[in-house]
Amino acid sequence: IEVDTTCPLFKGLATRQKVLLTHGDSVTDKTVANDFKVVGRSGNFVAGWFRSLAIADERRKLYGVQFHPEVDLSVSGKKILHNFLFRIAGVIDGFTIDNREQKCIQEIRSVVVDKKVLVMVSGGVDSTVCAALLHKALGSDRVIAIHIDNGFMRSNESDQVVD
Repeated sequence: IEVDTTCPLFKGLATRQKVLLTHGDSVTDKTVANDFKVVGRSGNFVAGWFRSLAIADERRKLYGVQFHPEVDLSVSGKKILHNFLFRIAGVIDGFTIDNREQKCIQEIRSVVVDKKVLVMVSGGVDSTVCAALLHKALGSDRVIAIHIDNGFMRSNESDQVVD
């Protein structure tokens, strides 16, 4: 694809990028929202046909891509994600999972204070992580975790959720 290297998302990259495209979806200049501009395209530019593969509204810091920067087949994908995190979103370097966990625990404690919490646990990642963080933050005596076996769980999956 060809990218606009003046766009913060593609800062420091070459104009031509090798990326993984896996969708038949496409957006044209005519279908891009008013405040957005096309900052990445593929196609035959001489013949005048192309697909819009990246858009940006730099004022509101909104960006969209129609390719997969997270995979190794997108050669500069890590740099694109780095640009988004540090140049656009303003993430401060030094983030770790431990930092994130501690911030979540502090937030839970400040919101819940001395109350108890009822949490439904489906067995999926989101609700399981939520329940685990609640237990770490508040202790098992203040967290009531409920799992309902709806009959559609895999064999022994409800037992694993409860454990």
